[in-house]
Amino acid sequence: MALDPLTDDDVLQPRSAGPRVDISIVASDGLSHKELDALWRFTARRMDATRESVEARLRELPNVALFRERSAEAPLVGIASLDVQRVTFENQARIVVFATNVMLDERYRTSDLLVRLGLRVFLGERRRHPLQPIDWLIATSERECYALLPRHFFRFWPKRDVTTCDWARAYLDFLMRQRYGTRWRPRQGTVTALADAWRPRRRDPVESCADPDARYFDALNMGRAEGDMLVCLCPLSIDNWIHAAARVVRRWRTPAPRGVIRSSAPRPGQ
Repeated sequence: MALDPLTDDDVLQPRSAGPRVDISIVASDGLSHKELDALWRFTARRMDATRESVEARLRELPNVALFRERSAEAPLVGIASLDVQRVTFENQARIVVFATNVMLDERYRTSDLLVRLGLRVFLGERRRHPLQPIDWLIATSERECYALLPRHFFRFWPKRDVTTCDWARAYLDFLMRQRYGTRWRPRQGTVTALADAWRPRRRDPVESCADPDARYFDALNMGRAEGDMLVCLCPLSIDNWIHAAARVVRRWRTPAPRGVIRSSAPRPGQ
């Protein structure tokens, strides 16, 4: 499903001392040659993959989110593939926002960029469907992508020290069998990589990671280095968004370590 081409001015943004980043959502079948070049260069620095596999994978979903620093060069600092589907589960209509191929520049890996993207898509779908529940479904082989969930939200699965409820397990199984078929492994909660899957060039050992949530991700997704993806579910409910907003404000008030950009949002109206 094609997404509305929202701009950053559609969402209230905080003040930020760091570089401003614009998020654009474009149709994957309408990517220009220049955009494909930028996507290939960005991906090749992080993943062991051929250009053909990169372009083919980005076109699997109808939309691509591009994160660009607002400057003369407008360098690409992040990407994500997106899809929105309407499903009926247990006699209830729901909206599912699916994201995969999520990568951010190292400087932005603890920023709120992915939450900004999720909020933009959520608001667009909420305008069209004011009453239906909206869920965020993420398939990733990247620790940093999973880390956005415990960093911002309080209800999501899988979650460290919390047993995934039967409803969430059944819902994930329902969604993943439709999308990935036999590649979906419900017991592990992962999707098996294809032969030409993107594989991270940098493979940090589990022991080198101090973040307990990132270590939990590694324990769940033992095939991460081969491109296997962990599948995560986050209901985009009002209480979850209130919790995320409080977390973001708290992080803005805390000085970031040198070389790390926590908030890259533009000022309102800029």
